[in-house]
Amino acid sequence: MSERFLRNTLFFTFFYNLMGFATFMFPARFGGMAALPTDVPFLYSGFIATNILLFALVGLWQARATTLHTRACDLRSQQDRVLRPHDSRLVSW
Repeated sequence: MSERFLRNTLFFTFFYNLMGFATFMFPARFGGMAALPTDVPFLYSGFIATNILLFALVGLWQARATTLHTRACDLRSQQDRVLRPHDSRLVSW
């Protein structure tokens, strides 16, 4: 997975989450377009909207980082982290 593709995906996720934030923060105005109930207590819709906004900000923070750590996206690194029977991290009882 290229770094450019990952950055573009993170920027897209930021804007997509901003739309979700607006939808849940103002359910009377935008929630109807998404077929959500409009008479929701602010405590519930505000809590969900805040969590969505946090995800948006973290995605933006990661997209603007100077270096992306894409090792987790690499399939070979996933295989390296699998515990093997000869691994010293295993505990034998």
